[in-house]
Amino acid sequence: MTDKKEVPEVIRRLGEISGVGVVRTNEILEEVRANLARLNGCAGPHDFQPIDEGQRLSRKARCSKCAGEVRTSDWHWYERAMEHVRADIEQQIEALWADHKKWPLDDADDPAYGIIEGLKRAYQATGKSWEPKK
Repeated sequence: MTDKKEVPEVIRRLGEISGVGVVRTNEILEEVRANLARLNGCAGPHDFQPIDEGQRLSRKARCSKCAGEVRTSDWHWYERAMEHVRADIEQQIEALWADHKKWPLDDADDPAYGIIEGLKRAYQATGKSWEPKK
């Protein structure tokens, strides 16, 4: 791919402007694509752990499940989104459970049973477990 006619113009220009050249620019793009594929293919939820401990401004985190990497700022916002998801699910469970006086809800014939169990599984899929507030 070193022939300029085979290289897309944007890649050629980016390689020239950045000073890393066309070959390295293509390698970087392939690394980015592979990382995105790992992140998008993760069974989830992501379990990010910090890497690059010595870095201050450009720290990264790696998912222990898929090995995908993100900046720690992206990790922060991912975790915040998961908190919102959990809070929403928790509200739904609590609203359904408010009509029931016993826990665990064990009557499979109760219409709320399947809904609550499904919501509990969704909550657990975020990496946490849910128990009713006492």
